[in-house]
Amino acid sequence: MATIEVKLLFTLEMNIEDSNQVIGSIPQGARAIGYVNGTFSGPEIKGTIRACDWFLTRADGIGEADVRGVLKTDDGALIYLNYQGLLDLRGVGGAPPEAGGCPIRTTVRFETSAERYLDLNKVQAIGIGEVSFATGQIKYSIYAL
Repeated sequence: MATIEVKLLFTLEMNIEDSNQVIGSIPQGARAIGYVNGTFSGPEIKGTIRACDWFLTRADGIGEADVRGVLKTDDGALIYLNYQGLLDLRGVGGAPPEAGGCPIRTTVRFETSAERYLDLNKVQAIGIGEVSFATGQIKYSIYAL
């Protein structure tokens, strides 16, 4: 049987900004667009992130994250990051609450023209994290498969 080997790329800590836009009920569920910013750090890379999440809360209580943003490394490189994932909000009433937390699992991809980081263009990664609704913080560990 095959095993999955992973390599830690970086940890990511983001804060949810107050400038979220609630679109409201749509046929697929409830849509909100949120903005995050923060920092990331790993064995070979570190810097800041700014991103946007086209978040959908489905009628079955599952949240769908659809995040796109830019990593800016400490050496000035720009790396486009996008990830999609699921949050099980059923344990917190089916919608992001004022307090509490929720695990997040995502698939992550990168795009860059920065010579030093070109290998990221070939990486399929996963994110394992948690959002704290009480603090507005999101923390991830991002692993290359």
